[in-house]
Amino acid sequence: MFDHQLALLPAVETEFEFIGGSRDSGLLGGQSSGQLQEACGSGAAALGKHFVINLAKQGTGILEVHDAAFLHGYSEPVLLVLHEPDPTWAGRYRERKDTAMLTALSLSVARKRATRLWGHDGLPSGGATIVPVPGRAAALLLTQAHVMYVASQGVMRTLCIGAAGRPGVVPNRLDFASSEAPHIVAAKAAVQYVANVHPDTVPGVSRSATDYPALDADLCGCRCVWLSGKVALVVTRAGQQLAVSVAMDGAQFRGLTIAPLPTTSAPPSTICSLADPSIKAQRAAAAAASAAAGGGEQGAAAAAASSAFFLGSYTADSLLISYTLGDAATAAAAAATAAAAATKKRRREAEGGGSDDGGEAAERRGTPEPHGGGPPPPAVLRVLDSLPCAGPIRDVLHFDTSLIAAQQDNAGGRGGPTMFTLTGHDRSGAVTLLRRGLVPETVTEVPLPGVTGMWAVYHRKEDDEGMDDAAGAEQYHAYLLLSKGGASTMVLETGEELQEVTDGCAYRTDAPTVAAGNLLNNACICQVCPFGIGLFDGMDLVQELSLEELLLGFNTDGVSITRAQIADPYVLLSLSNGLGLLLEADADSMSLSLSPAGTAQLFSEPLEKGQGAHGVAAAALFTDETGWLSARLPGGAVGASSARHAAAQPAPAGDSAGASAGASADVKTIEEAPPAAAPEEGASVPDGTSGSVATTEHGPTMATAAATPEGAPPDASAGASGVSLEEGGPPAVAAAASEASAAAVAAAAADDAGDVGVPVNADGGGDGERASGAGEDSTAEAGPPDELMSDSKPEPEPEPAPAPELEEPVAADEPMADSKPEQSRTPEPGEPMPDSQSEPQPVPSAAPATGAAEITAEPGPEEPMPDSAPAPTPAMSLTPEEPLAPPPAPDAQFLAVHRASGATQVFLLPGMQPVFACGGLGSGQALLEQQLGLPPRPGAPGTADSATAPSTALVVAPPGSRVVELRVDSFGARGGGGGHDTCERPVLTAVTDDGRVHVYQAFARPSRAAAAEAVAASARAAAGDAPCADGNDGARGSASAPGAEQLPARGVAFRSIDLDWLPHALPAVAPTQGAPPPPRLARFDALSYADPVTGDPGPRQCGLFVAGAQPLWLFASRGRLHAHGMTVEGPVAALTPFHNHGCPLGYILACPSGSIKVCQLPPKARVDTPWLSTRVALKATPLCMTVYKEARLLAVGVTRAALPRPRLGEEPGGDPHASAAYAAASVAGQAAGRELAGEVRLFELPHCSPAPGRPLPLQPGESPLSIVALAVINRSARDDAPPTPVLAVGTSCALGEDYPCLGRVLLFQLFQTAAGELGGGGWRGKLLTQRELAGPVTCLREFKGLLLMGVGMRVEIHQWDSNAGKAPIPGRDVSGPMLTRLAFFDAPMLVTSVNAVKDYILVGDVHQGVQFIRYVETSRGLQLLGRDFDCHDVVSTGIVINANKLLFVYIDRAGTLHQVEYIKNHPHSWTGQRLVPEGVLYTGRPPVCSLQAKMVCPDSASRHCLVLGDAGGGLSTLTPVWDAKAVARLTALQQPLATKVPHAAGLNPRAFRRRHARTPRALGGSETLGRQLVDAELAHAAAAVAAIPRPGSTGVASAASNCCLDGDLLGSFPLLSRAQQAEVAEAAGLGPGGVDAVLADLAALAGSVML
Repeated sequence: MFDHQLALLPAVETEFEFIGGSRDSGLLGGQSSGQLQEACGSGAAALGKHFVINLAKQGTGILEVHDAAFLHGYSEPVLLVLHEPDPTWAGRYRERKDTAMLTALSLSVARKRATRLWGHDGLPSGGATIVPVPGRAAALLLTQAHVMYVASQGVMRTLCIGAAGRPGVVPNRLDFASSEAPHIVAAKAAVQYVANVHPDTVPGVSRSATDYPALDADLCGCRCVWLSGKVALVVTRAGQQLAVSVAMDGAQFRGLTIAPLPTTSAPPSTICSLADPSIKAQRAAAAAASAAAGGGEQGAAAAAASSAFFLGSYTADSLLISYTLGDAATAAAAAATAAAAATKKRRREAEGGGSDDGGEAAERRGTPEPHGGGPPPPAVLRVLDSLPCAGPIRDVLHFDTSLIAAQQDNAGGRGGPTMFTLTGHDRSGAVTLLRRGLVPETVTEVPLPGVTGMWAVYHRKEDDEGMDDAAGAEQYHAYLLLSKGGASTMVLETGEELQEVTDGCAYRTDAPTVAAGNLLNNACICQVCPFGIGLFDGMDLVQELSLEELLLGFNTDGVSITRAQIADPYVLLSLSNGLGLLLEADADSMSLSLSPAGTAQLFSEPLEKGQGAHGVAAAALFTDETGWLSARLPGGAVGASSARHAAAQPAPAGDSAGASAGASADVKTIEEAPPAAAPEEGASVPDGTSGSVATTEHGPTMATAAATPEGAPPDASAGASGVSLEEGGPPAVAAAASEASAAAVAAAAADDAGDVGVPVNADGGGDGERASGAGEDSTAEAGPPDELMSDSKPEPEPEPAPAPELEEPVAADEPMADSKPEQSRTPEPGEPMPDSQSEPQPVPSAAPATGAAEITAEPGPEEPMPDSAPAPTPAMSLTPEEPLAPPPAPDAQFLAVHRASGATQVFLLPGMQPVFACGGLGSGQALLEQQLGLPPRPGAPGTADSATAPSTALVVAPPGSRVVELRVDSFGARGGGGGHDTCERPVLTAVTDDGRVHVYQAFARPSRAAAAEAVAASARAAAGDAPCADGNDGARGSASAPGAEQLPARGVAFRSIDLDWLPHALPAVAPTQGAPPPPRLARFDALSYADPVTGDPGPRQCGLFVAGAQPLWLFASRGRLHAHGMTVEGPVAALTPFHNHGCPLGYILACPSGSIKVCQLPPKARVDTPWLSTRVALKATPLCMTVYKEARLLAVGVTRAALPRPRLGEEPGGDPHASAAYAAASVAGQAAGRELAGEVRLFELPHCSPAPGRPLPLQPGESPLSIVALAVINRSARDDAPPTPVLAVGTSCALGEDYPCLGRVLLFQLFQTAAGELGGGGWRGKLLTQRELAGPVTCLREFKGLLLMGVGMRVEIHQWDSNAGKAPIPGRDVSGPMLTRLAFFDAPMLVTSVNAVKDYILVGDVHQGVQFIRYVETSRGLQLLGRDFDCHDVVSTGIVINANKLLFVYIDRAGTLHQVEYIKNHPHSWTGQRLVPEGVLYTGRPPVCSLQAKMVCPDSASRHCLVLGDAGGGLSTLTPVWDAKAVARLTALQQPLATKVPHAAGLNPRAFRRRHARTPRALGGSETLGRQLVDAELAHAAAAVAAIPRPGSTGVASAASNCCLDGDLLGSFPLLSRAQQAEVAEAAGLGPGGVDAVLADLAALAGSVML
């Protein structure tokens, strides 16, 4: 709605139009649009063609619309419009004030017309908010006065809820003919009628309004949300909360009740409910039904679960609030009353000043508001969570607190500069300390050089058997393993102190440690070294495995373990030759053994296909703590995988069938052996089973067992397989291969019985695949390629039976057609096998389950695939009819593998079923999409025709950096989430060989496969193909990979996370020659800061730590990662979490400087913000601040609500209007019971704790506008006397438009008193002098030992004289020193900002731009040098120092940053009178404050940048670029970046930054009167056009180069992938090496700013 133009976007029934398809119904093929919508996973409504209705031409009389909303309860769209046919304004309220109207319009979408139904007139002007009543044809009107309306057809009710809405009396006329002076008469009248509301200003309908005398609420700017169909919550701008209950009888209004609720500190800017009122009505009906069914009141309360709403605020923390209605509210209120005091105390102690909600939400979080008697409340509110608000920033300060720490010898204050900001309003006001990086709280430091890796491990003793995972996380660490210099390992025992136990321990100490961790629920400790693994029970060795034993028969020369990861019960090993191993711990035997499926993927496949492309570059184990990824697998996938794993476990050592396997000490090995011929067809092995062995030149790589013979025990197949392998191949492989055989048999039996619930391949397969009943040899179709097979060719198998028809496969959630439910169990000995297993089964291949490299085996040259063979059935269905998995087993585990080719795969353990595959991780692609189980594109490789099974061969990633380390993590509640998951979605972190850190996070997206399958099925149906029984084609999805079924995760993809840190850093120390590289990624859980006195921990944090030359913390919070650097410790080689008596919930850092440090997180710091923040609540509105260095204090000027105080008497002889205004202001506070009081508060640095003592008070009605700590020169002192440190405060006293705004300047000297002295101990301020001024003191600056100030429209320079003004001032109790004015300069209107450098001063005016003046010391005067003639509304100014140049910067109210320069001889400077524009940039949010910050540049030149704080809570910097070559590169980069990076909100970056150029100031723009500035790359063309002579051309408006570069746009370049960076650099013409040069330029600029 704009003015009276109504734009409608009608919602229509959903219809899908696929890319490349048509809207023909034949293409849908019987598929309903709802089915297709469900298949695509889209829930968005479809919009029809929009149109515009001019309401003024519809005969409705609507001209100016204030608000509009749709009403409920009608059969067609009805819009209720609040409009004003003949607008008025406040100056005409006595003549015309009730000019607004309500009109209900019936909208006809077909005819595009609006028909008036009903309306009400006589409403007050000024606007209101329409709130429709859910389910009723009525609405609430919340006006800007203290009046509320309820409107429906034919009914209008008015309610008055404030004193301002009640009409008063008409004041008597003033009689100035009396004997009293006019100003006295006016003052008395003002006092008499100070609280009176003139009847002419009250709306006419308010005279008959229902009055609520107990309430006084201002509805201006309020927000409303419906808690139920009858109860609404209204939150006012002051934080008052009102529960409004509406009683309706159909469409008729019956009554309304208003009840106050506790106030909130968050003034609302938006509010929304998290549940629809209709859903709440259904819940209420369910509650009533539950009570009627016998559940009673408790059952009703349980059924009517409380809901929540979100309260967003612009000036305070946004809150997530739950509410409880009805009887449950009464019970909650009673419980809250009993527990309120204890809860508040506990919350204050736990969160203290570290809470970013200013203390208000901290007191209420988790506890309902107490109810102190009286009628039961209609609702009970409880704060669940809060989002920190960093704005509006009122002032910003940059100070190096480490200087104070050095003076105090306090290590806690180290860390370099700290940014102080003043944020919030009223009760949400606070001082926020911001740090660019994390500063650890050091507990102790131990000199220990050469440490490259650390691991703190637990040890669960026998008496801790009943300890669960939650309790295990709380136990103390038992041992600390330190890897030193790549040559040895040190072992420390942790207790009260760290004690070295290296000598005589069983751990491997003569070699470096690659990794260490706990297994079997902390019962065992695993140590991984380059050439072996050790398993320990405390200090006792349980099992030791050497690399030669693991790779028995394989050449291990030059092979070592380079990386390892331990995740109970698995141990993952990465070898130096590009291979890998996966071991699994067994709780019964307390031993490690090779995982057959994992070894096939990590070892056998790369060995067969070549390590060059298929080698393991990096791998990681992932425990799905939150179950997010497990829930997106097909139904039963996790459970089926666990069942197979149980079936594949080795038999106990006591079993006779497993005796031969147990003889190998539970160590499964991979042996290198010469090729061996496979057994002949039907050849019998000693145990009577038939089998086959496929071999390669590297030895046996695949072996499975056939069906168990009738009458044999269930575990006979394992022993039989072992005998067969002993005859046909090396005996060392028997144990591993026998488990693969058992797993295959168990998987086949489970699949036949319908346990897995997904279609399977007809051609057989390895582990997890159903063996075909045809008896067809699997080595011919699913085996490895012929070139990998041995020279010995197996004998031909018997003629295979016809394969089962796959035209109508069984749905995924149904059992197979020929299977029975009882077939899911294992046959008892002697029991005949089921029909599906009675015939001899072919030996399925145990080839590596790639699932990503190949999908179907191509027919070999000796045995082509029959033409009649049906297409293989895909591994799973992605149709929406297939239900999601039930709640998965807790902590399902996965294996992520990154190949040398750039492909990344994720497998479900223990069966190694592929669930995700993608490419592009190493190059930093923005999106990693699922490439597993997707249908191919037309003409894609591997597709012969439409009937051929699709291939999902992994797309090789684009060229990029090589990934050397990988992690996948999700962070649940146990890591410190306070009872909820801190980061539910998995996070993938990769480190490349050039130091880059790529972080990706999984997200759910609509399944492309399901939508594509639906389209393909519809197309085949339209072509005449027979539809499937379940409505889907048999060839849906993709075929299964040889050796394992595919379980593609539904709609899962990974997107790159943009870290607020340059993700490019090398390791802290170079790896030692021949030693494994130290790990750089370390996970931490439950880190916190424990109070050394009380021991109470703060909020617990979890996340990742990236070690290196520039360490990086990645904290998990609110579902995402927050990056924080740590530069204070320098390079860090390693980190490990550490928890013991002396350092609870801490961590240990290994510094290459030669020490290890036991640390904790900084106290009271919030990590879920862009910068680490610590908030100190003020409970007042902060205005200004400064640092008093001499006393190490922070002074903050605030205003707060306080009890009224008497004011000074007015001087006689004043104007009557002024006297009335002064008298009214004096008694207004007394009438209201409160007034705003200004004061100066003191805080001790570096932790910004409140200083003992009282604040520095100001006079009633005064507000501190500016404050500065400076050293002033005493005019009466000797020339060699040092300056006197003072605290200068500038104030203002505004009493309305009829009284001049006055100001004062006060000079204080701060000192500290002892506890026994007068007034008690603490800091006090001694007033040295003050001076009253004829205007508000808007700014104060130090200027050469003098005081530079802006007073109203003047710029003045004052000097302090301690001997002047000895005589007391009449009427004032002031004597002694005085401020003497030395010079002044008259600005055009009002001075808003003053900045000075040397003798030069930059002055900003509220409407007339900036002026550049100079102080002439000889004449003690201020001289104007130049000014800006564009007359912008200046909010803030600053001076940027670039070596020997001064750049003047100012920001106007429209949010545009202007850069000007004083160049006297410039042709466009008008002989120096005009400041030459050099750059202009639209910021989007107007900065309100600025400060200078020092830079550290390579050329050691003096440079200062400008830090800007805006009203939205953002901080930005304006930095000079000193290198001309860097300027050229960055300028050329802007143009291609504007088209390559995604546009935020659809805004082109270049067009967005140029918004100032074409928008006039009347519309909030920054249109300039002089020449237009264009981007540098367009300046040459513009100059050529301007050079063409034109009649009357002055040359002033010619285009010039814009010297401002868009830092936000350039900052997106490091976040691009390597391929995108190269493309952008090529488009910019940077040439070879351009990418590295630009990255170096950006890193140098970022490192030069000392923030």
